[in-house]
Amino acid sequence: MRLDLLDERNGPRFDCGSGPPSRTLIIASTPRCGSTMFCRTLWETGCVGAPKEYFNPTQRRDWNVRQAKGGGRRVVYAMFRGPATGLLGGMPWSDRGLRAFTHGVQTHRTGSNGWFSTKIHWHHFRRTFVRPGRQPSAVFGPVAWVHMVREDRVAQAVSWARAVQTGRWAARQAEQRTPVYSRRLIGTMLRRIEEAEAGWSGWFASQDIEPVRVRYASYVEAHEAETLRVLNELGVKAPIDGIPALPTQVQRDEVNVRWCEQYRAAMP
Repeated sequence: MRLDLLDERNGPRFDCGSGPPSRTLIIASTPRCGSTMFCRTLWETGCVGAPKEYFNPTQRRDWNVRQAKGGGRRVVYAMFRGPATGLLGGMPWSDRGLRAFTHGVQTHRTGSNGWFSTKIHWHHFRRTFVRPGRQPSAVFGPVAWVHMVREDRVAQAVSWARAVQTGRWAARQAEQRTPVYSRRLIGTMLRRIEEAEAGWSGWFASQDIEPVRVRYASYVEAHEAETLRVLNELGVKAPIDGIPALPTQVQRDEVNVRWCEQYRAAMP
């Protein structure tokens, strides 16, 4: 049976084991902070399952297609594509539905050592988990946390604004439209980043959680050492074959640099 998936990495070819997990790792993130590169590195170590952004609308759509019982429901979920995919992000989770979805993903993406991993941006986490009576541990069981941040928030906002304009979210993708500098759009993304980081910090403080911290610049400059440090702090045995090379390319180029300089030049 052919599955109509938007992201091939949601397909059975990329499954890595069977759940339920004994431990879950959540990578707390914001858009364009380097979390995709970091998750791919962790995935390729084989140490913590297959970390991916399973709770965003595109992933939710694909895994609903995989989990749908009956061809009719599968066809309905498969109809969500393009801008319509975002509609799934606004659909609330019932407690039962969230647990069923999570269990379905865990069944296929838990590593042989019992670790399951997912990353989640603040706006998805807030919508899904920041509500009375719904703690992540009630859905995942024991949870370990990594918080990845990009200290240069202007560069992060520029990257986000450019991705929104071009539709190019990964180095392997082609730009669908030519980007145009927009101070207003960059400012909007910067505010969203600041609000999201404040949200994560406030939530961690309210739950008395001290996550493992990963900084974008440190990871890009020394990804092997940073990945080993994270695994060590999580109490996970490092891979015998070492840490693989960076799995994706850094997208920053002269356009990003120029936009950052232009935006900073007009800051008060």
